[in-house]
Amino acid sequence: MIAPVTDAFKYLTNLSFDVLVFLIIEKLSEGRTKLKEDGQNVSLWLNALAVFCGHLARKYAKDHHERNIKQEAGIDLALLLQHLVNTLKDGQSLDLLVLKEIILRATGAEALEDLSDAQIDAMAGGGVLREEAISALAGPNSLPARTKARGIARLKDALARGVASMESLTVPLLVRIAKLRSQIAFDVSATSKFLKRTYVLGLSQIQAHCGGPITGECLLRPHGPKD
Repeated sequence: MIAPVTDAFKYLTNLSFDVLVFLIIEKLSEGRTKLKEDGQNVSLWLNALAVFCGHLARKYAKDHHERNIKQEAGIDLALLLQHLVNTLKDGQSLDLLVLKEIILRATGAEALEDLSDAQIDAMAGGGVLREEAISALAGPNSLPARTKARGIARLKDALARGVASMESLTVPLLVRIAKLRSQIAFDVSATSKFLKRTYVLGLSQIQAHCGGPITGECLLRPHGPKD
C-alpha cells in the first residue's frame, strides 16, 4: 500500500507535506519498541515507516530553490535529517534505517556485496568505468543517471543547508554515526549477550549502508556541468 498512497500525495501542498513530516517524526519519537522480541530483527512498523520515508524522498523531496523560489510542493529532507542527528545524539541508532531507505530510494546508492576481483579493480577507475563494472549488479532500486543526480543534489542541499538554514547537518551527522559505531559494542543496554551481539551486527550493517553513500556520493563527488 505504500506506493499507491505516496502516489496520491502529488496533490498535497507544502503545508501538508510539512504536517506529514511532523507526523513521521512524532511516530519515530513516541517510544515504541524498535526491535522484535527475538532481538534480531527490526520491528515491522519501523521498517514500513522507513520504506515510506524512502518513497517520499524519491518522489517528493525538494531543495530550497524548488520549494521557496519555484513554489513547488514537496518535503524538506532537512527536517528528517535533523531528527536523525538528535536521536543519534541521544544514543538511539535504529532510526538510521530511515536514512538508509532515503539514500537507497532517493539516490539509488546501494551497498554492493559479493564483487568479483575484476569489479573491485575497476572501482579504482573513473566514474564511467565504475558504473560499467557494477551495472550487472543493479538492483530494483537503481535509477536513471539524471534522476540519481537530482536525488543526490537534493540530499546534498538538505545536508548543507540544515533546518531553516541554521547550520550544516553534514559534519554532525557523520560524526554522530562514527562516534556511535565506535562505542556501540560497549554502550548497548541489552538484557542478554545474544541480544547485544545481534543488535551490534544489525547496526553495523545499517551504518555500512549510510556512511559510504553520504561521503562518497553526496559530499566528495563533484556536481556540475561536467558531471
